[in-house]
Amino acid sequence: MACDDLMKYLSTKEILQNTFDTIKLLGESGVVPNDKQVHKIRVSNKRLRARLQLLNRLAGQLYETTDIVDQLKKLNQYLSGQRDYDVVVKLLDCIIEDEKNSKLLPLFIKIKESIVRSSRVESLNYKDIQKVTIEIWNCYMCLPDTNIKLDDISSHIQKSFRKICKSGSHAMKIQGCDVLHEWRKQVKNLVYQYEILHKGKYDLSLPMKELEKLGDKLGQVHDLCFLEQIINEQYDDISQHFEALDNEFIHHYLFSKRKDITEKCSNLHKKICSGKQIY
Repeated sequence: MACDDLMKYLSTKEILQNTFDTIKLLGESGVVPNDKQVHKIRVSNKRLRARLQLLNRLAGQLYETTDIVDQLKKLNQYLSGQRDYDVVVKLLDCIIEDEKNSKLLPLFIKIKESIVRSSRVESLNYKDIQKVTIEIWNCYMCLPDTNIKLDDISSHIQKSFRKICKSGSHAMKIQGCDVLHEWRKQVKNLVYQYEILHKGKYDLSLPMKELEKLGDKLGQVHDLCFLEQIINEQYDDISQHFEALDNEFIHHYLFSKRKDITEKCSNLHKKICSGKQIY
């Protein structure tokens, strides 16, 4: 292969290496990860799965990723309980810190106390984490190292971008938690896959800053939806501390806050996809 041709390709190991390194270091650390490390590992996990999905589609059966994706899902399951708990507590801390309403503030303080008191999050088991990280690394080492055309990656990403614009229009009409969460996953996958092109000095001039901001805003919507779900699931315990009218007040507050952020997502969607042929 000529030197000029090398610039038109990326090897699969180049695409995956840095995301695997984070997970490998987790398995070698000898300690249970703290909340910041759990977040970093989960982001690496999602970035890795997005890139494996891309490689599987572009390389077909030459790049079978089922085994490694199964192990990554297992690692995510080990970490998800702790991460979900951390997100809810952090969100409640932000609400408590910012809330000036004299009626809402004590209610959210009581909600946080109730959730912390009744938390069923299991302690992370380092041996389980170490075992699955070793399996992930072994799967990675068995993956074939092949070259992927940057033009093929570019074509896939452009199709994904058009799909995001189209699915965003649907999500903005429905505005349900599940639909918005699925849209968020599509947005984050595109961002993670687009990063690959920068390795090859390949730029599609897509509005990546806006897409990253959209992903973050959709994440805030998801966190509010998850908090409301937790409140509903633990209603019997939480409701001991306030009247039914207060519960209605809390849900109205969360709905209004979610609606405001969803409106910002809608504006970002219009800005990102304005003038694009999406149908």
